[in-house]
Amino acid sequence: MSRFLIAAVLVCAFAMPAQGQFFSLWADEGMTTSEFWTSTTYQVFTIYVFLDPGADGAFGAEYKMTGPAGHFSTGVSTAPFISAAIIGSPYGAPGISAGFTSCQNDTVWLFAVSCMAASLDPGMYRIETNDSSGFRGIATCVEPGRPLAAAAIYNSFCYNTTDGSTEDSTWGAIKKQF
Repeated sequence: MSRFLIAAVLVCAFAMPAQGQFFSLWADEGMTTSEFWTSTTYQVFTIYVFLDPGADGAFGAEYKMTGPAGHFSTGVSTAPFISAAIIGSPYGAPGISAGFTSCQNDTVWLFAVSCMAASLDPGMYRIETNDSSGFRGIATCVEPGRPLAAAAIYNSFCYNTTDGSTEDSTWGAIKKQF
């Protein structure tokens, strides 16, 4: 019986979400949905880029958000703690490198990107590696030096589809990304 209990504990430990840094995409500040459905082209919708900085906090973030062909950004709102020293853009190539004015220890939204689409074809928005640096992650709050930490992806944002809206965030799936 004790072997069964040990095996059950090990299975549960590896089925729990991994602890670390995550980027996620949501349609609202409350993180309630990661989908947008429309029957009209050129309708504005917003995608919030969130960061869960993990135990070491974050003092900056770097990534690229991509979308389906024919989709484009119509504007961006920036979180108040984002430094004015931004390199790039939060949507499209090459991506963005953004410093923070203070350490962020809680899950926060970084950018709210307003988008439009020229078609109704289903598609996905994703967080990927920054083209310029080849990095997707954060500068931690750890001193000295604020070392970099790679970030995993929690979900994708779905446009007129539900296919693949939430990635597998188990430890085994996260390890495969690095």
